[in-house]
Amino acid sequence: MGSGPERATGFLGHRGLIAFATGAAMAEAGLLIVFAPAARALAPQVTAVPPPAVFHDLRWLYSAQRSWLEFALLLAGLILARSAVNSVLVRLAWPATGQAPTPLVALRCALGFTVFACLLISPVASLALGVAILPFSWPFLATLPVMLLIAVPISHGGMAGAWWRRLPSPAAAGWLLADFALLSVAAAVIGRLPTAATIPVAAVAGLVNARAWYGLTAVVARAPAPPGHGLLAWPHRIPSVPVATVAVIAVVILAIRLVFLVGVPAVHAPQAGPGIGTAAVGQVTTEQQAATAPSHPRWSRRPPVLVVPGFGSYCCGHGQSLARAMPDTLVQTFSYRGLDRAGNPLPYGPAASNLPLPVLGDRIAAQVWRLHAKTGRRVDVVAESEGTLGG
Repeated sequence: MGSGPERATGFLGHRGLIAFATGAAMAEAGLLIVFAPAARALAPQVTAVPPPAVFHDLRWLYSAQRSWLEFALLLAGLILARSAVNSVLVRLAWPATGQAPTPLVALRCALGFTVFACLLISPVASLALGVAILPFSWPFLATLPVMLLIAVPISHGGMAGAWWRRLPSPAAAGWLLADFALLSVAAAVIGRLPTAATIPVAAVAGLVNARAWYGLTAVVARAPAPPGHGLLAWPHRIPSVPVATVAVIAVVILAIRLVFLVGVPAVHAPQAGPGIGTAAVGQVTTEQQAATAPSHPRWSRRPPVLVVPGFGSYCCGHGQSLARAMPDTLVQTFSYRGLDRAGNPLPYGPAASNLPLPVLGDRIAAQVWRLHAKTGRRVDVVAESEGTLGG
């Protein structure tokens, strides 16, 4: 536990840090309650540790349509404001037993980090905003893990000079992940509680942010300075953080490519020519026969169903499980390539799903009208991911 004076220099002794982190979170919560109550769950993130805080700022930046000049001015203001806030938090959080960086040094470190973090996190923030507006499922699920993968190598960024030369310690990464997890819980709680509870929850989350800042800054302050001369100098001149972030981005891109290459069973792949597989033939032929067959009494109980698969899908077996579960229903899988002259869905591969939304909507409408004309009944549409955008 230590003596009384030692405890006074601990986290609870940093009253300025606690007041700033909680006060700013409560202030943003109050503003959002008045002007944007639907976004009030974002308020606690304003004083988060640096990477989540930049993610918070960028989502506000991308949230409205504006000219390029306005966007550039707002981006510059955002970078300056975030750098100023982070430099103040660093100085307030610095352990009492150490020498805090001067205001100018703290601002310079925070400014360099904020610019670097904005470049890294901007694609993820813009994607998160887009998929929050549109019902495009799988990118939304992947956004937060990707953001964390990018954030971990820069979790200690902007708190001391030459932060880009060394990777963060496990303790530094742990404070980032802990703050992120607790902010996620706070956002979920704010979303479920009455609006009046937003400010108290934001205050508690601000206190958590202050503790994370204190812990993260203490880790950075205790880290030994990189040697500047001798045989050990050259490894520390390597920009470890940029190299690590580039490696993370490359891994993410490779993982996404592998998902699309091997994530769909090969039996669904369209094939043609003399070597066409019997499984693929059976899938396409059965569905085409069902689509072109005349109306049958066994289909009269329910409306026909058009199944619209998502981005990167293959033709043509997505509706088979639904057809087995509903044997009295005509089920047809949508084709991103459209229909042939006889009205049959054309087999397609993953590249065919890369369509402009107006074209996708027109092709869905054409196949809906074809089923309606064939059965004389309204058509139900079951869609996933990209398929929901054109429905």
